[in-house]
Amino acid sequence: MVILMLPSVFTREKSAVSHSITWQNTISANRVEIDGATAFAVSGTPADCTALGISKTIFPEIPDLYVSIKLAYSFWKEN
Repeated sequence: MVILMLPSVFTREKSAVSHSITWQNTISANRVEIDGATAFAVSGTPADCTALGISKTIFPEIPDLYVSIKLAYSFWKEN
């Protein structure tokens, strides 16, 4: 099973802050469908997406593999 964790469409491009974490604001993760795949639009930085992806906050188990690529901003902008 593949599950995507992407910075939200409502956030701006995040390349320059990819190692930053959200400190004083609440992070939300909304479930969305992308071409039949389960995805979560996260209101934080790429590092926030990774932290949520490897925690048991959203998923019942820690994933066997977590891949982080620069995709989200380009993906949301085009779709």
